[in-house]
Amino acid sequence: MAFSNTLEKCLSTPTENTKSCAEKNIKNLTLSRCFAEAEKIKSDLSRENLKQFCFYEVSEFPSLKTCLSSAVQMIVAIHHDDAIFECVRQFQNVMDLNLCRKISKKMKYPEKAEHLVRKCEQL
Repeated sequence: MAFSNTLEKCLSTPTENTKSCAEKNIKNLTLSRCFAEAEKIKSDLSRENLKQFCFYEVSEFPSLKTCLSSAVQMIVAIHHDDAIFECVRQFQNVMDLNLCRKISKKMKYPEKAEHLVRKCEQL
C-alpha cells in the first residue's frame, strides 16, 4: 500500500500508537490541524483512529458548538454517537431539555438518541 505521507506510514505500523504518530508528525498539534491531517489519510481505519485521537486527546472544547462540530466528523456511527454523548457530558451544565432533544436528533442510532433524551430528562 502506498502511503500519502509519513503520518499515514506511522499509523500503519503495528508497534506505533496513534498518539505518538500524531505528536511526531503533526507540527503545532491543534484540533483543527489534527482533523485536517486525518482527512489526508487514505486508510479508513487509520483516518477514524486519528479522528478519535483528535477529538478525545488534543484539546478541551471551548463551547458545545465546537464540540458538536468535531463530533460530526466521525464517520463510524458508534464513534459519532459516542462523541456526541461526550459533548453533552462536558456541557450538561449549560443545557436544557429542549437543546438536548435537538442534539439527540444528530445521532445516527435511534436507540442511542432515546437514551440521550432519557439522560437529559434527569439533568
